Amino acid sequence: MVPTILYPIPCMLLWCIRLPRAYEEPLTETTDLPTPVEDLLARARAYVTHSHAKNTLDAYAADWKHFSAWCDAHRRRALPASPETILCYVVDLVDRFTVATIDRRLSSIGYYHKQAHHGLPTKDPEVERTMRGIRRAKGIAPNGKAPILTPLLLRMVAALPNDLSGLRDEEYKLR
Repeated sequence: MVPTILYPIPCMLLWCIRLPRAYEEPLTETTDLPTPVEDLLARARAYVTHSHAKNTLDAYAADWKHFSAWCDAHRRRALPASPETILCYVVDLVDRFTVATIDRRLSSIGYYHKQAHHGLPTKDPEVERTMRGIRRAKGIAPNGKAPILTPLLLRMVAALPNDLSGLRDEEYKLR
């Protein structure tokens, strides 16, 4: 028995588990009862519905709806999208959304492409370089931190209290 689907899952996702065509035909006469392979495939499809949390699927669906509407408005193909379409979409979002939102939208686009068995335009080197540039321009590029060198670490450990929590912290810092 296949459970009712409660989440916005792309149609391709539910039928992604397929046997090669030569083996799809039953080897025995057809009956009303499902074959063991059909039962196993139905069970596998049921597990697919549990592959992501509901909130994740809801966010992916909302992001895909936004991207699809953008593609329609700009006369671009949403699936499969070209890296150029992704670049234009991202640049259009930069002034209105945070980098975190743009990253999530790119994840959603990649998710739908993957489920449809298309390449990932979001992983194109030009798209990735553009996102790095956006992060730097918006001031949220990762900053390298200076390492804690041995003299500083020894001073930090010496400043710990001599009680149980201090001994515990000293153990963690010296590992």
